[in-house]
Amino acid sequence: MTNLNQTASVPRRFAAMIIDGVILSIPIYILLFLAPNQIALIYAFYFIAYIFYNGYFESSESQATIGKKLMKIKVVDTNGERISMSKGIIRAVGKIISSLIFGIGFLMALFTNNKQSLHDKIASTFVVNSSEKANLNTDLQ
Repeated sequence: MTNLNQTASVPRRFAAMIIDGVILSIPIYILLFLAPNQIALIYAFYFIAYIFYNGYFESSESQATIGKKLMKIKVVDTNGERISMSKGIIRAVGKIISSLIFGIGFLMALFTNNKQSLHDKIASTFVVNSSEKANLNTDLQ
């Protein structure tokens, strides 16, 4: 069980989000270059990939996306335990909602006691510091 008093800082969460954004954007830019007339289809693919990337990694054994692993943070439920894939997907959809409302959902982390953003509140999750060293091979095998 994880100590919920060890919530991750907002700058660490932001850095993890940037890293994951870069990782997910690379194939999108390649697809846009190869098929510039398929923008709507490519962006639909991006949203589906985004949802499953976050859902899979945050519900994995490491409880973290690649960006979160590098920043040594992870996602837990209200009991400090690993989240389910469905909760990870709900959390990812919540992130999209946060983006659509001009990032206000993300900024909530600056003003809540446990640094919860809108998507954390929706999914009943927390982002906490991870005591593990980053090992990117854990979930990719």
